[in-house]
Amino acid sequence: RANRAQQAEIIFPQSMLVSLVSQYDYLIGQLIGFIYEINPNSLKESNSQISFKDLFSYNDINEIKNKIIRDKIDNILRKSHEEQIDDLKKLANIKELKKVSFWDEFIEITQRRNLLVHCKGEVSDQYIQKCSEVGIDIDCNKAKLNVSEDYFNRAYFIFYIMGTELSQVIIRHLLKKENLLSEIDTILNKIIYDAIEEEKYDIAIELSKFALADSTKHACNLDLVYFVLNYAQAYKWSGNEEMCKKTL
Repeated sequence: RANRAQQAEIIFPQSMLVSLVSQYDYLIGQLIGFIYEINPNSLKESNSQISFKDLFSYNDINEIKNKIIRDKIDNILRKSHEEQIDDLKKLANIKELKKVSFWDEFIEITQRRNLLVHCKGEVSDQYIQKCSEVGIDIDCNKAKLNVSEDYFNRAYFIFYIMGTELSQVIIRHLLKKENLLSEIDTILNKIIYDAIEEEKYDIAIELSKFALADSTKHACNLDLVYFVLNYAQAYKWSGNEEMCKKTL
């Protein structure tokens, strides 16, 4: 029983990390589908092909379109996480998708996920190389990697921020002509407020910085005020009264 408990203590956090990355991959797939829905011309411009035989297995053009989109999503998700960002940038016609400050940690987490799935966590040359490319030095003497509670909590923070900011950037860019900026701001404000309510103050603070960045446009001053207030109270409830007052 003790041996099984020790194994579970190792395997369960690993499974949680793998699930976390899988949820992020699912989000990427949803964003790709959203881009094609908002901008169907990008699908027309693609070089997708379908055989004459397969053509007769579909009832209408919508089924064919959905099949091509599913194939596109599948192809992109098979690529590395760095390449996925590049593909999203091209599909959404965004000149630049700014990399988050913790991009190096994001890459390390995705590479560790690959080790856990395919190599039982045993360090590989590819893992060392990919981490080295983003400036992370790996202890080559460490043969096997696990997932501690602190590591998982950090990974959760990083993927929460990555998913939210990536979605916001793409939605704001694609719907900028639809006069929906106020609704998009409301969604982001609610995400920040929910994080505060759940005592995830680090997430609330990081997303508030994104919301108040010069590159993030807002529909009206009222939305901006809500972002500032949520930013301030995230600092307040985290115990940082000085930053709370400075923000206000």
